[in-house]
Amino acid sequence: MLDWMFEGIVDWVSGVVTDLMDAVSGLFLNALGTDMTAMEEYFPFVASAFTVMQYMAWALLFLITVWQLFKAFSGPLGESENPWTLIFKSALFALLIYFAKPIFLYILNIAKAPYTALMDVVVSKEHFTFAGIEGALRNGLTNFISMVSVVGEILILILIIALGWNYSIVTATDGSKWYQTASGAGAGEYNDLSGFQNGVMDSGQVSTMFPGVENGTVLRSVGDGVVEASNANGNTLWYNSAYFDEPDAPHSTLYTENGVAWYAMNPNAEMPSFESGSDATDYNIAQFQNFMPGYEGTVTSVSEGDNGRFEIRHEDGSGTRFYDSNQYETPRNDYTVYEDNTGHQWYAVDGTPAVERRPVYENGEPVYNGDNVRTVSVETVRYRGEPSRFGTPKSRTDSFDREPRRKR
Repeated sequence: MLDWMFEGIVDWVSGVVTDLMDAVSGLFLNALGTDMTAMEEYFPFVASAFTVMQYMAWALLFLITVWQLFKAFSGPLGESENPWTLIFKSALFALLIYFAKPIFLYILNIAKAPYTALMDVVVSKEHFTFAGIEGALRNGLTNFISMVSVVGEILILILIIALGWNYSIVTATDGSKWYQTASGAGAGEYNDLSGFQNGVMDSGQVSTMFPGVENGTVLRSVGDGVVEASNANGNTLWYNSAYFDEPDAPHSTLYTENGVAWYAMNPNAEMPSFESGSDATDYNIAQFQNFMPGYEGTVTSVSEGDNGRFEIRHEDGSGTRFYDSNQYETPRNDYTVYEDNTGHQWYAVDGTPAVERRPVYENGEPVYNGDNVRTVSVETVRYRGEPSRFGTPKSRTDSFDREPRRKR
């Protein structure tokens, strides 16, 4: 009867303790992290206490230095370092005390990298639980003290309570905020894409999370704070303002239901399919005229395009290059804007005819006439500079310290 009573009490207490430990785990995993900004928000006295401790460290260092110098001047009666060495070390330590906080924050920032990588691993709450510890302790101790069942139950109870108490102390000492996120640490609720199923959010979920986005848009996660949107207009990339600064390239700003900004890049223009070779000249000209109906100049040839640009040639040997306005900045020199048959805008930059001397190669090696490389004259077009291509949005180095843009 006594054994049954003790076993029932232990089962109840161990269940309560393990549940509390799981609750504490969930609380601190969701609320704490490697961010001193959050630490100072939770405990404002930390900033003031650091200044006090810094002055105390300087005072203590000064007293130690004075004492060691006093010992050095005592001659053979005392053992001490060379005074100049002592002064140098003291100055170095004083400098380290002065820069203690920046050094600590720098090291902490380095520690965020493995922490972020760890949090990128998809782990559900079922993977981190204390349920079963009581069973493991019971199984391990049963064989060891099976002859004294009451003592075994009491020992299990003591071990579980001690484990729960020490675990609570360890988690309570971590005073920096952890940001919970669905696809990576660092932006918390601002990148909450919990609607993703196997990395994809359907059109209904998108319309709920992004009010005003057309029904039919599907999102696919392609990285921390980056999703690919697919709809009737093609595929575009959306960047979370918690992770990225606002891009220079043309874009629209979308807001989630809680007001967090996402930068949706404008889709690139689709160039027509141009063919290479002299036999494809007529075909390429017809393709260009259908693609750029507003252009009225003469066209004698069209060059195959890449990276959002292509070139046409004219009868007088001059040429015009077209640049997709969604991929290139506005040209610094003279240019004209044209729209293609899909409504996308292109910058047209005119070039003048020119002749260049180019080396002659055979089998990948330059051909020489004596000591000089053989060259050939080639007709070309000279343009006054090329517009710069937009870069990808820059990652925010302060994404752990500064909130993303919100709708005002």
